[in-house]
Amino acid sequence: MVVLIIISFTIVDSVDVGDFVNGLAFANGYLWACENYSDNIYKIDPATMQIVGYFHYSGGLDGLAHDGLYLWLGYYPASIHKIDTLGNTIGTWPSPGGEYSYGMTFDGQYLWHSDKNLRRIYKLDYNDPTVIIESFQVSWEPQDLGWYRSHLWAVANYVQIYELDPTNMNIINSWTTGRPYSAGLALGGGYLWFGTTNRTGWVYKVEGVVDIEEEAKKSPASGWVSVFPNPFRGSTTLSLKRFEDEKVEVKIFNAAGRLVRSLFCGKAGSELIWDGRDDFYSLVPPGVYYFQITSGTTIVNQKIVYLGR
Repeated sequence: MVVLIIISFTIVDSVDVGDFVNGLAFANGYLWACENYSDNIYKIDPATMQIVGYFHYSGGLDGLAHDGLYLWLGYYPASIHKIDTLGNTIGTWPSPGGEYSYGMTFDGQYLWHSDKNLRRIYKLDYNDPTVIIESFQVSWEPQDLGWYRSHLWAVANYVQIYELDPTNMNIINSWTTGRPYSAGLALGGGYLWFGTTNRTGWVYKVEGVVDIEEEAKKSPASGWVSVFPNPFRGSTTLSLKRFEDEKVEVKIFNAAGRLVRSLFCGKAGSELIWDGRDDFYSLVPPGVYYFQITSGTTIVNQKIVYLGR
């Protein structure tokens, strides 16, 4: 027997971004939305619900995920695309299902992907999405996916949102969105976000589902690493006390998700220093960068701002 625990689901804001908002993702303080009709991917300020940027990416844009550096697209027909936040393709793979490749999300270790026509959800290897870790048949039609509280979330049948046990796809909670043709889904920043398709094209901000204090407490980046000074000139120090004596890999990426420096790989001490130089020992231009710290299955991304010399 499935027991549903109903939690508040209140729409508090919205923004019109086109006609077919099939995929949403939340990362690094921004909401991302893919709009299938215009082939645009929009960057949205979650506080003001204003569009602050976009880029064009041609094709069938369906589900969307963000791993902290890159965007992942469920792409029609039958493929998965990894792209940077300027719209450059990093990699493409065939979808494990049929031609209606759809939902995408990232749980910090694995990619999750859905095929709405086959009514199947896949758990995939992050480095090679053609490798299926597990797959699950469901009785409903899954659209976009999300991840929160160690559970998988899904838009179902264009009208409901399910919180799911990722080990067996049992439904833990269920909500009716109250908006027809619901499709995109993301959770983050203290809110649940969903989008609508079929020429409705809105993104909705929902409170009462995601606990912002709980989210901050569970976020590795909130207490596992720190950078000082930040913003910085000259050099900055990355504190790795949470990872001390563990094997770690530390890389630095620019705002477009391109690797600029492989800073360290080995058993971590308590601190690392970055002097604003790339792998060729040339100074990088001022701007936004990200430390990516990987230890086993844990990945932490820390935003930094370099002001130059």
